[in-house]
Amino acid sequence: EYLTPGERMKRSIEELPDDPLQYKGHVSREIQLLQDSMQALDNDSFIKAVDQIVNANRIYIFGNGGNECLANHLTFRLSRFKLNAIQQSVSGKNLFEKLLQIKSTDMIVAFHFYKPTVDFRRLMEVCAEKKIPVLLVTDSLIPPMIRDADIILLAPRGSAGTFHSQVVPMAINNALINGVASKMGDRAVKALQELSEMRRKHYFNSIPSTETKD
Repeated sequence: EYLTPGERMKRSIEELPDDPLQYKGHVSREIQLLQDSMQALDNDSFIKAVDQIVNANRIYIFGNGGNECLANHLTFRLSRFKLNAIQQSVSGKNLFEKLLQIKSTDMIVAFHFYKPTVDFRRLMEVCAEKKIPVLLVTDSLIPPMIRDADIILLAPRGSAGTFHSQVVPMAINNALINGVASKMGDRAVKALQELSEMRRKHYFNSIPSTETKD
């Protein structure tokens, strides 16, 4: 069933706590989603996802629209470990420009929810043809969504037909980042230390002091 943004907002308002201006009520719903995710997400799949990210030649991270922030966050954090993470938030025919150079030694991380769009179907078709592994973070287990995904991390986001929370997908991001750091060990620590040293040498030392003398 397709619902317009207005219809989804109406349903979301109907599900609000008795007093929608009480922050505590909203946070309670987010906490419940996080608790639900601990039962929904398969830990063996999570371990496999961490291994895949660490061993991939390049990591192409796809997320459009409201999911672009998730793709950006994961790309930013993985790049700090000196992993070759590349964010992609394109659609239409430009999607194929980004898929041209992807190889089977690379991997795709895709954030996609609710139901498969045309662009998502195209992405998955190309990945299947080129035998590129796909890690899919989603809240839907319908066959057209998960058929060509190699690893699925299920992210509950709330009732169907409402504006959904991104708290669980973001929690999955944070878990993947920490898992990758743990798997990489000293390599991750050294990469962050190198970043800190570059900042100290080329940025912080170049900032004029704001201290004043008596």
